[in-house]
Amino acid sequence: LVPKPHANATMLATFTGVRSAVDAVSELIRRRVVPAALELIDSDSLKAIEDNLGGGFVPRGTTAALIVEVDGTPRGAEEDLDRVVDACRSVGATEISRARDEAERDRIWSLRRQTSAALKATGLVKINHDVVVPKGRVPELFDVIAEMKRAYGLRVASFGHAGDGNIHVNLLITPGDTDEAARAKQAERFLFVRR
Repeated sequence: LVPKPHANATMLATFTGVRSAVDAVSELIRRRVVPAALELIDSDSLKAIEDNLGGGFVPRGTTAALIVEVDGTPRGAEEDLDRVVDACRSVGATEISRARDEAERDRIWSLRRQTSAALKATGLVKINHDVVVPKGRVPELFDVIAEMKRAYGLRVASFGHAGDGNIHVNLLITPGDTDEAARAKQAERFLFVRR
């Protein structure tokens, strides 16, 4: 068993494009930062949260967010979070919010906790897939998702554990729209059958 860490430090970084957020994940890997948690939330997920659970979580114009938590000794956790902040800024983070206390930490995590509920609240049919790739290939996965959205004209909300390469890819379909449902079936094949 691993003992509970003495301290943790948590932050939310926002971006104007999912590619920048994905680049931040790659930058953390390059800098050998090993977060305790690294969660990515894309624009369709953020829009669902804003529309269905109220605004104020992220600034206007945000199309992707990263929640990063590090742990260890109090000093070590803060030093690691400084490195995370530098990495996020280096790829264009628009705003960085560091939790100063447990209430702020809980508020940051509430964004991630509410994502699935917000997507359900849209009233759309949510076809969820857990897609797992090596963490170094998370950028490639988001390129495939972007191509899939364009090719099939679908809303696709993606979020999840970027730190271990497990991304929840949710195709959002209008209930009763048979054309959209057919395109979703094609999109699923596109997502999972790669040459």
